Amino acid sequence: MQFYGKNQWPRDLPGFKDVVRSYMGAMESLGRKLLPLWALALDMPQDYFQPYFKNGYTYYRMAHYPPAATQDENEFALGAHADTGFMTLLPSADVEGLEIMDADGIWFRPAKIDGAIHVNIGQFLNRWTNERLRATPHRVAIPKADRYTVPVFVNPDLEPVVHCIPTCADKDNPPKYEPESYYDFFKWYMANSYPHYAEFHAA
Repeated sequence: MQFYGKNQWPRDLPGFKDVVRSYMGAMESLGRKLLPLWALALDMPQDYFQPYFKNGYTYYRMAHYPPAATQDENEFALGAHADTGFMTLLPSADVEGLEIMDADGIWFRPAKIDGAIHVNIGQFLNRWTNERLRATPHRVAIPKADRYTVPVFVNPDLEPVVHCIPTCADKDNPPKYEPESYYDFFKWYMANSYPHYAEFHAA
């Protein structure tokens, strides 16, 4: 099935596989523990999201942002964007660089707190809540030293079709999006973000 595949583990890093699996297990557990908070914040029963996360499409990325001796005014290590899924868990990095846009369109750097984990709202949760919750725009400035981050992207199962959360729509604010699965949304996102994606997948 598209978007599924076996991990390709490096052979020359003893213990790497075990460390990664342990980290992923802990972060997946944290993501599931946060689901009741999202539900209650939306005035829904606290177990509302549980059926959609039986086998969540959760993955993580190891990112390295090297420093640069010089940079242009509008040059970034990672350009402005919002993540695609439900939520992202991003442990605070030792080196500054993360910048977040507030509701007034102003970029700021969050305070560095040891042991903190940033929680970003993704585009799928934004759509699921009829834009009641805002997908978090963020970017990474070119750091002054090597910056390493390990974000975890927590997403629902690919198959279930989700409908606008009842508390997020009414007669004066009807649903803005058709019911869809995360699989269909992710396919749409990929096809509209990468020019040759549809052609490659058709092949």
